[in-house]
Amino acid sequence: MFDLQHRFIYANSMLLQMWGRSWDEAIGKNCLELGYPDWHAALHDREIEEVKATKRPIRGEVPFNGTFGRRMYDYIFVPVLGPDGEVEAVAGTTRDVTERKQFEDELLASQQRALEAAREAEDERQRFRTITNAMPQMVWTAMPDGSIDYHNDQFYDFVGLRPGEAEGDTWAVAALHPDDRQAGREIWARSVARGEPYEMTYRLRHRSGEFRWILARAAAARCRRRHRQVAGYRHRHPRKEAGRGRPAGRQPAQGRIPGDAGPRAAQSAGADQRRRPGATDRPRRSSQGA
Repeated sequence: MFDLQHRFIYANSMLLQMWGRSWDEAIGKNCLELGYPDWHAALHDREIEEVKATKRPIRGEVPFNGTFGRRMYDYIFVPVLGPDGEVEAVAGTTRDVTERKQFEDELLASQQRALEAAREAEDERQRFRTITNAMPQMVWTAMPDGSIDYHNDQFYDFVGLRPGEAEGDTWAVAALHPDDRQAGREIWARSVARGEPYEMTYRLRHRSGEFRWILARAAAARCRRRHRQVAGYRHRHPRKEAGRGRPAGRQPAQGRIPGDAGPRAAQSAGADQRRRPGATDRPRRSSQGA
């Protein structure tokens, strides 16, 4: 407790121990006389005067080098009012909050590191988008479960959708040709499960409404012990394909991943799907091999 001249008129045993002083050595002295640094003594002088003037408590945190070493203390000063309502003295209490402060500092540092990592990750995403949007090919990426989490601008321009509408795992239902969906789903699922390269030729709906042949390729990129797919599409113009021996009309999708029998296996899978009972739209068998 302080008198109105900022001198200590009471100190408990813990405070005396922190100072390394006896009662007689401490009582009647101010903070500066007890060895407080100039800035620390001046801080408490201002706070005592503020409590006297406002008659309201004041609270703070401050480090102190005492017999316990350098510790952080939380303290509060409150006015002691006399019968006339005027301030007679200023009482104070303090507690050691060093461990709590260390935890808060560590937590703040951890949050700052996480924030910085998030900024760096976002910068990387922005660089990736800038690069892929500058490419003429359609580029996409997928999560470890196979769901699409990114298409570049060229893809959205091709299919005529708004950015973000072709993400997840359901967009292909409307975008892929009905005859290519089953084979595409099976080949993609095997590629995702194995984390192996993926390649498939199928028909994708153009913004004009017509289906166009697309060559899709993907490779697994390892990230934190899991794999995700980084991939791209290339538009295969019907007239050019016809010139290479591929009919420009309807035909089953083709695809392969390492360990499969090859393109004809995927072609047969697609054909079997269309020969299921009740099917009415039967594709013509190509006269030339894939």
